[in-house]
Amino acid sequence: MARNVVSPPLGKGTRNAWKRTFSERAIAVALFLSAFLSILITVGIVAVLLFEALAFFGDVTFWEFITGTRWTP
Repeated sequence: MARNVVSPPLGKGTRNAWKRTFSERAIAVALFLSAFLSILITVGIVAVLLFEALAFFGDVTFWEFITGTRWTP
């Protein structure tokens, strides 16, 4: 199976290759940071929901929550 290798265009200096390498790495870092931030935000949202749910179910039993017929926000 042939392996595709992308090399810099002929006639281009190492400065252009360095710029391309730098920009590709900068994009990779930006994408990694974006993914990491989205994971942190998701974990934070889940943590807040769990904390609030535990506080709520400390006052109201699960059975009362499921079978209750009166809306008391």
